[in-house]
Amino acid sequence: MFPETPLKAALKYIDSFIFRHPMFEPAVSTAQWGSLQLIDSTIIQHVVRMATDLGIPVLPVHDEVIIPVSAKPTVELMLARSFQHVLKGTGEIRSVRMDWSVKGKEKEAVVVELNGSNQ
Repeated sequence: MFPETPLKAALKYIDSFIFRHPMFEPAVSTAQWGSLQLIDSTIIQHVVRMATDLGIPVLPVHDEVIIPVSAKPTVELMLARSFQHVLKGTGEIRSVRMDWSVKGKEKEAVVVELNGSNQ
């Protein structure tokens, strides 16, 4: 019924993740991994709160948000500022890179410049 056991599927996913993001390999399967997940979820919580306050429909899905295409520029800034806010005190954050997907189109990499301010 299932092509792989859940453990094999999980290990395959972890290997794929490490291949795409080798700098995170030391954190895999450690307490640090949980800290990274907390950072992720806190950033998304900030974005959901700001979008809701502005009346922008937003659906969080893990470390992503589903939004109307028309809200993309606003949500880009929300994501970047939330990243900056959550990680304040960890060094100067000058820009944030994110990937955008629109159904039927290729992924688009976006870099939001933060002008060196870390507030």
